Amino acid sequence: MNSQRSSGMSDQNIGASFENITGYTLTAVRDHTGTIASSVVLVRLAVDMHRSGKFFGTYRTIQRHGQTMIVFSGYPKLRRFLTAPTYGLSNPKVIRMGVGIAAAKSALKQGATLTLILSPVVRTLEWLFVDQRKSLESVLAHISTDIVKGIVAAGAAYFVGGVLPAIVTAAGFSVAAIIPIGVGIAVAIATGLALGGLDDKYKVTEKLVEALVSCREDWITSIEKTQRDIERAKRDFNYYFGTTRGSLDFIHRIFGGGGWYGS
Repeated sequence: MNSQRSSGMSDQNIGASFENITGYTLTAVRDHTGTIASSVVLVRLAVDMHRSGKFFGTYRTIQRHGQTMIVFSGYPKLRRFLTAPTYGLSNPKVIRMGVGIAAAKSALKQGATLTLILSPVVRTLEWLFVDQRKSLESVLAHISTDIVKGIVAAGAAYFVGGVLPAIVTAAGFSVAAIIPIGVGIAVAIATGLALGGLDDKYKVTEKLVEALVSCREDWITSIEKTQRDIERAKRDFNYYFGTTRGSLDFIHRIFGGGGWYGS
């Protein structure tokens, strides 16, 4: 970027060049990294279940020695990752493959963490290298709404991909292993798009920008007023206690002018 900028290329052209080279925009990185990560897990699980007999291989939960266990269908020895017929709900292999409520909680945490990390980084990069005309308030407002959208989408995915399957399996039914992850991905994308549409329709981010700008202006006004009051107090102090006439006026205010403030 520095090299191309020194040769006279604009920030917009640099951003376009980056997109041509990598095939990704900064917005795509911000919005779809979590989805891509979940899709990798989905594909890995689908391949592993297909090895043992069925692409839509199922799992169910049972209680054993007071613990909740996950039982997979198919022949486990043919699988590459889930090589045992039964696993504990919090087994690292199960979580890594995205199966069960514990894996859904892990995905929720990772999704929220990605949002908290990626949004500030990407928005700052956009500000520095793509659109330097944006105000700091605009950057902060977009980061705030990005985080809210990301957490809400991750929460929706957790509910449909973790909570609902846990209820179904707890009732004694089997669930196709890849379905909760696939539905969770779809719901996360749909929720993100819906929240983006609502943001565009009701101008939530723009209103937040205006509120932040107003707060900044009020804060600056308050500081300026405080500074004026301090300067005025200094001038009054120097007048009343640093000059003879001021001392006489001060005495007059106390004893003959109606108290401290006079008339």
